Amino acid sequence: MLEGQSAWRAERAAKDARCSRLGVEVAVALRERDTWVAQCEQRAAAALAALTDGEGLSVAEALRWCGGLLSGPEVARLRRLSRLAAVEVVGEADSGQASSSPTSSGSD
Repeated sequence: MLEGQSAWRAERAAKDARCSRLGVEVAVALRERDTWVAQCEQRAAAALAALTDGEGLSVAEALRWCGGLLSGPEVARLRRLSRLAAVEVVGEADSGQASSSPTSSGSD
């Protein structure tokens, strides 16, 4: 009887270790995805701001140039994101800090 319990405990410990490793793998993959999505959305927001602010296009004109991939609410959200990023950059410049956020890109 004790041998059976010992084997069961060993199997359970091995399963717990596998589940723990897989749970960490899921969490890390989701964090990586979230970081990538944030970076892509920041690039989209910057490009949209360049269309509207830099090129002087209306939101409707910018939407047409985006090939119908954006809805009005998504444009509004990206414009807010762009403004927030601009405020963060100004705040960092004022405080002399470099950005380490996942939404900033060194390739711009």
